[in-house]
Amino acid sequence: MSQDMYIYTIIVLSAVITYGTRALGFFGASFLKETSPIFLLTNYVSYALVGALVMQLLVTPYNSLASIPLAWRVLVPLVCVSIYVVYRKHLLVWILIAVATLTLAQVLII
Repeated sequence: MSQDMYIYTIIVLSAVITYGTRALGFFGASFLKETSPIFLLTNYVSYALVGALVMQLLVTPYNSLASIPLAWRVLVPLVCVSIYVVYRKHLLVWILIAVATLTLAQVLII
């Protein structure tokens, strides 16, 4: 199997699993409870897929993110998650600070 076919196969399988679990949730909404094992399993699988895709982008990027050292690509999300956990009540303030910081950095660099 060529590299291109492998990538397309992974994308198709991820889409089938993601949208398949969503379709099951849609059709089973009338008789499934939020605490049922099937509902929890589909929830865990969906979050696991998103986490795997994010980790793949961070660890093995193929775009301009590849020029940033791996330590920074791993450290920054960990710091962001820890800030979110500690300051959950003030999340909007932190988002505004991040946007202002990024905008200022772009203005100073350009």
